[in-house]
Parts: sequence; structure tokens; C-alpha cells
Amino acid sequence: MAPVDISTRHRNEQHRPDAPGATVAIEDAPSLIESNSSRANDAEASRGTDADASVYLEQMRSRVPEWARAAGPAPWLIDSTSAQLRSNDDVEALHRRMEAALALAIVCELDPDRPDVAVLRELVRVSLLRWQIELRSDGLPRSGALRRSPLHAVIASNVVLLLCETTGFQTTLLLRDIARHLRWLARRRPLTPWLESARICALADGAVLAGDHALRQQARAYLARLLKRQNDEGWFPECGGPDLALLSLTVDALARTHCQNEWPELEAPLERSLTFLSHFVRPDGRLGGCFNPSGVISMGMYGVEVLSGSSIDVRGLTLLARRGAGHTPQFDVSLCLAATCARDGLDALRVPVLTGSCHKRFGNAGWSVFATERYFAVVNTRTGGSVHVTWHNGTVDLDDPGVTVLFPHRMLTSGNGAGGCRVEEGEGSVTVSGFLRRAGCGRLRPSSQRLSHDRFRREITFGETSIRIRDEVHCRLPCQTIVCQSRLPSDEVSPNVPAWRVPIFVDGGRHVEVTRTYREGELASSDGREGCTPF
Repeated sequence: MAPVDISTRHRNEQHRPDAPGATVAIEDAPSLIESNSSRANDAEASRGTDADASVYLEQMRSRVPEWARAAGPAPWLIDSTSAQLRSNDDVEALHRRMEAALALAIVCELDPDRPDVAVLRELVRVSLLRWQIELRSDGLPRSGALRRSPLHAVIASNVVLLLCETTGFQTTLLLRDIARHLRWLARRRPLTPWLESARICALADGAVLAGDHALRQQARAYLARLLKRQNDEGWFPECGGPDLALLSLTVDALARTHCQNEWPELEAPLERSLTFLSHFVRPDGRLGGCFNPSGVISMGMYGVEVLSGSSIDVRGLTLLARRGAGHTPQFDVSLCLAATCARDGLDALRVPVLTGSCHKRFGNAGWSVFATERYFAVVNTRTGGSVHVTWHNGTVDLDDPGVTVLFPHRMLTSGNGAGGCRVEEGEGSVTVSGFLRRAGCGRLRPSSQRLSHDRFRREITFGETSIRIRDEVHCRLPCQTIVCQSRLPSDEVSPNVPAWRVPIFVDGGRHVEVTRTYREGELASSDGREGCTPF
């Protein structure tokens, strides 16, 4: 059965950006985001309005050498002792290989006149053969590492997407193997939301390839179970809370499933997720910061592209995704998939800009957004008041994940990520208090969820032009040093590239306080003292 071409599903007049009533303002946050149409004379705002869909193909062409290296050597050149996957590192290598194979296949499909297209197609073929080597005749992975790893769902999804997007690699043997593997995959236990969404996408698309109606029904049953896990605010729980990067990947998979199958139960959940994402897009078109568990600053692009005609929120995110296309990770399949549904070029869209003062709190997530004419800030109260700030001058980002307290034989941190903090939030301030947690030696992330008897209190005050952070630490025993983990660009790095700067120190004791004020990305004042880092 021929694969479904999703690139034609959304090409109708009502999805065009120039259709009557098309705007880019986000309905749920009118005070936070507005259209550039009201700022037509603003040259600074209008410079990004020409970011059409061609940006994806340009980025793909520049990344072909990376993907070609990731595809690796032919299977017969691999040492026979490593023919079966043995560890999680090997599983990750197979994941990267199949992701690169998918990217190269789509590049060949969109750019067939490339002089090296024959070489790239051969790399894709041998990568598919390498994946087949890892399967038994019944579709079960030969390797115990692959069977235990949750990445098996993403690997299978990459293979299925490759076969659906580019028909030139389909063979009877390959389709038989993928059908058997998907039947095994359908019997696996529930996964985390973004992995579960990848499995649902693989099963739904694989049902078309295999002509297996039972796989499609199983995918829909898993979808109903996944949607019950979505929070009312629009996010899915990843490690106990939201994660913007993983949420964007979940949206990518569910968006494809929606476009391929048109299941109506997906419309409202996708709209909630995209509305949630829209509140955390930074002025430079990226996501994330220290408040986000994974810290990733790029967003998946496929979901917002393929749904760009269905929602006001999505059209705004679409242009921001295109503006951030140059900041994507080394391997970004969504970059390639987005190009398959953006061939028409939605270039009539205008870039939304952050403007005005706004305070938006997501109580279930524990995240708060503060925006003024000068900066955009997000606070995560679940992680001890970690805060990320992006100034609108486009040169500075500030990451402050909390405080670290050093003792002779241990290290405690406020960025515990486990919740349980007391939160007091006013109109322009957030106060978080709780217990410090133990961190491993030489690293700032906690290695134990066990609470200590030492307490902290962080008060963040948001002014029109400045941000003041006041930290208090109360310890049973005198501490040696308190370190404020602020991260700002140094003089040696380019704008918008965070780098570790000398942190702020104060001498130790049982009760320690330190206050600092940031204005336009600069440390305006501090009652601590600066010195060399002890790490």
C-alpha cells in the first residue's frame, strides 16, 4: 500500500495564512504577544518577517555531512564481535544512525538533483540493513540492550517515517520485518509520554505500510490512554513535571498521527499543548533554560508546521520555529519532516513579538512567566526558584538555577527538582523556600532526593527594567561558601551563547544572605564578592 502523503493534507485555501481572518496574535495571552502588523514602521521587528519555509531546506543541505558521518560504515565492515548491541551506548548509536538515515532520505527526496544523491541513497540502504541485522525473524530485537531500552520506540518510528516519506526504499523483506517488529512493539509496557507518542506514530503509520488494521486499532487505544495523562494546562508529565523539549517532540508525533488518521480526539489536546508552548517562546525564537528540566533550547518544528493552518497560536509558533532553525541540535529529524509539509511556503505570516507587561502563572506546572518591555523571564518554583531571563536587546541570557552551599565534606543545592517547596507569589515577585538537598561531589545537580535539615529562601523581584534576586541560607553547621550559580555571556563568546562566568561568593557561616540586581543583562549591584570558582 502506498504511504499517505501528509504534505497535501493541509494544502487547502482555509489553511492558507492569507485566508480571511488569519492573524498571528495568541488568543490566551493578548498582553504578551502581538502581531507585527501594528508595528509596521518598526524596522527592528520587520527584519525577521521573511523567514519562509526555505530555511529548512537550507539548513538540511548544510547538515548533510553530519548526517552522512552518523550513518556510518556499511554493515559488512563492522567487527563481527559487535554485530549485536551490547550496551546503552550502542543503542544510542543505532538511534543516531536511523535518525540520520531518515534525514538523508528526505534530503534525497526534496533535492534529487544533488551530485551526491546516489551516495546518500546507498548510505540510507545500508543503514536500513544495519537495523534489520538487529532483528530476529519474529521481529524481536536480538539484543537485550535494545529490548530494554525505551529508544526502541523512537528507532522504529524513524524507520517507519523513512519508508512512508520515501517509497524508493521499500522492499518486501523490509516491510515484513517492520510489520513483525511493530507487533512486538505493540505488546510493550507503557512508556513516558514522548516515547509513547513515538510508538503511537510508528504503529499508526506502520499499519498503513503493513496493511494491518489491528495495529491501527492498538495505536488508537494507546492514544486514548496517553491523552488521559495530559494535564489541563496542556503539558504531559515527564519525570514528574513538564519539559518543553520533550513536549515539542510529543506534539510532533501526535501532529503526524492526527494528519495521517484525522482522529478527532487529538484536536483539543494538541491545541492545549501548543498554547502552553507558546507562553515560553523566548524573543530569539527558542525554548528552554535552567527552569526546563532538560535545558534544551530548540523546539520540534514538524508539529507547528503541519498544524499551521488550524490555530492562531500555531501560526505564531511556526515562524518562531523557522527563526530558530539555525539553533537546532546536531540531529533534528523534525527539521527534515517540517520541510515535507512546508513546500508551499507559508511566507505571508508575520513574526509575533513579545511586548508589554504580563504575568502568567501555571500552577500545576509550577512555572511563572514575567514579561516587560525590557525582558522575558520564567521561574520554576519546583526547582527552588530557578529563573531564566532573556533581555530584548538580543545580547544577553541569564540562567540562575539556584544556590549551592559548600561544606568540608558535602555539597547542598536548592535546585532539587523534586517539588515540596513553599511558594508565595505576588504581582511582581516570587518567593520560594524549602530544604536543601545533597548534591554529588563536583556537580551541581542533586544525586539524592533525601532532604537535609538546612533551609533556603529565595526572593525574586521583577521590576520594569531590573531583576533582584535575594538568597538566604540557614545551616545547622557553619558552611564554607555559598555560590550563586548565575550564568551570563562572557566577553569571549558571541551574543546569546551562554558561558560560565565567575559566580558570586560570600563567606560562610550558619546564616548567609546575598542579594544581587541585574539590569539589561549586567550585574548592576551585589552585596557578595566575586572571586575564583572553587570547582
